[in-house]
Amino acid sequence: MNSKSVKINTTPIAQLLNRSAQQLDENTLSALRAARQTALTKQRVSIASAALSSGHQLHFHVSSRAQKWIITLLVAATLISAWGVLQHQHEQQINELDIAILSDEMPIEVFLD
Repeated sequence: MNSKSVKINTTPIAQLLNRSAQQLDENTLSALRAARQTALTKQRVSIASAALSSGHQLHFHVSSRAQKWIITLLVAATLISAWGVLQHQHEQQINELDIAILSDEMPIEVFLD
């Protein structure tokens, strides 16, 4: 294959398509609009996930609905993880306080009202 790019003048092609579209009846145009809308709705989004060592990128094709679910699940997982870390830190503080009370390392003023 020749690596030189071939330039095509698309103006005449666009003019021919426009003239042909003007000759179509309203039912056909309506069906074409509906088909276009359906195709756009089902269009898949390409997500580049990782670059391979050879320099090529690995692509996963995920629908926009699935992409929204993935983002929602990632946000939920992040929030649950953060809540777990906070709970663990709170338990550690309580444990340290209990150990200090049991080992008499707390000053007496803590127990007085």
